[in-house]
Amino acid sequence: MHESDVREPNAESEGGQDKGTLKKKPNLKRKRVNEESENESDAPQRTRGKRVDYRHLNDPFSEDEDEDINVVADISNETFSVAANDGVASLKEARKSDEWPEWEKAIKAELTQLQKMGTWRLVKKPQNAIPIANKWVFAKKRNKQGQLTKYKARLVAKGYAQRPGYDYIETHSPVVRLKTIRLILAIAAIKGLVIQQMDVKGAYLNGMLDERVYMHQPKGFEDGTDRICELLKSLYGLKQSGRAWNIEFDRAMRRHGFKRLRSDPCAYIRKEHDGFAIITVWVDNLLLFATSESLMEKMKADIRTEWETTDLGEPSKIIGIEITRSSNGIFIGQKAYIESILRREGMERANPVAMPLDPGSPLLPNPDGNEGDQSNSYARVLGELQFVANATRPDIAYAVSRLASYTANPSLQHVGALKRVLRYLQGTKEYGITY
Repeated sequence: MHESDVREPNAESEGGQDKGTLKKKPNLKRKRVNEESENESDAPQRTRGKRVDYRHLNDPFSEDEDEDINVVADISNETFSVAANDGVASLKEARKSDEWPEWEKAIKAELTQLQKMGTWRLVKKPQNAIPIANKWVFAKKRNKQGQLTKYKARLVAKGYAQRPGYDYIETHSPVVRLKTIRLILAIAAIKGLVIQQMDVKGAYLNGMLDERVYMHQPKGFEDGTDRICELLKSLYGLKQSGRAWNIEFDRAMRRHGFKRLRSDPCAYIRKEHDGFAIITVWVDNLLLFATSESLMEKMKADIRTEWETTDLGEPSKIIGIEITRSSNGIFIGQKAYIESILRREGMERANPVAMPLDPGSPLLPNPDGNEGDQSNSYARVLGELQFVANATRPDIAYAVSRLASYTANPSLQHVGALKRVLRYLQGTKEYGITY
């Protein structure tokens, strides 16, 4: 039976119509809405001035290829992986740990580099100056196999205390897209490109500050006076540090004949008569591609003339992505990163499953109400899995997308489904993409 055949048994006959005929009611509500909209169109409308979108004061995708200003991001990822909770939380904790001699060496190395770069000068505090605080951040850097390679200490400014318009103006700074890295790796596998990796030491310390920013002396290593640091160059933690560094990087690359891609402002190409060279930059991590060894050495020499760098040779890991090159092609995966997630969630020995989601259990909204529950690790783990899905594991992309719909108020069903995704990764952590 179709809906058009339905009749109202109690309908009253009107205008000669038979009893029982379906009577259409006038759409008063729609008419009323239309009348209101017509009245509103005749009434004077209040207008507001056009608001400036400060994120696009300088468009990184400008049509002008000779634009002098370009930008890159403030993301503190290292060349090798840094596992979560793999270090100490503060200077006080570092001094109490058994590894203090190693942490102390790392601190002294950081202070030496800051002094060498001329990051600040000590001055008497101006009358109206509001210096920002700083803290020490500690991490253990590990290689592809998870072996400890370096103790790293970094002095970070507490940029959240900066005042807009006084301590900074613009902050926009993108990083190279993951899809760009994957695309160039695919081209490298097809054309047999030479691939190398370099790290710029203290990258953010190379950017020059246009604003006058004051900071307290390094915590725990003051000279005993009331002087403060006037920052001359950018420092990790400042809101404009990523932008200042990339302006410096962009200008240097242009001086050496590189042009940035229209599709990605953090990828550069230089065409030669016998081939081409490509550079992708993620903060201080550089992936270099060239059609020959000679072009690769020329590119490295140009970079060394600008900054102090570390030549890492064949790339093995960058931004948490493991890169393995063999006669069969180029493989990228995130086994170590996935293992760190499983270990933190206590699921390194969980029984694996064959599918990320259970097709027999549809996901439903939280039946307990609309009160958001942020007291669990659901959002954090989901964010980590989102990175895995975007980088090397598209097979979990749908599951992560579905679970992300319930981030504001997850139920026990959603938490269980999230753990199922982790169980799936437990059995497939060696999966990846091969070009």
